[in-house]
Amino acid sequence: MLARDILLIAPSVSELQRLFRASEHELSCLDVCINVKKSCNVRNGPKSDVKCASISTIKGYNLSGVNEVWYLGTYVITGRQFKWSVASAKRSFHRPTILMPSLVKFGR
Repeated sequence: MLARDILLIAPSVSELQRLFRASEHELSCLDVCINVKKSCNVRNGPKSDVKCASISTIKGYNLSGVNEVWYLGTYVITGRQFKWSVASAKRSFHRPTILMPSLVKFGR
């Protein structure tokens, strides 16, 4: 089994590392593994642009740090303040639907 849509929020990188390890331990007890290739971290706050230590798994794999991450229909974006973008969600909502005439039946 894989863990999906888990969001961990911590006030510092060291606290995030501690919280991640505790979560990883609990998930392993449930026989659920974390896919490191699909996991990442986004930093927010006054020091978001400063290089920091990477978050690592129990097995020694590092999570990639990214500028934005897709989470539950919106993009969470790195920056001094917590911010997100719903622009792509709006685009897909307002995208016109094209119906093929051969697939649509009108009348009786």
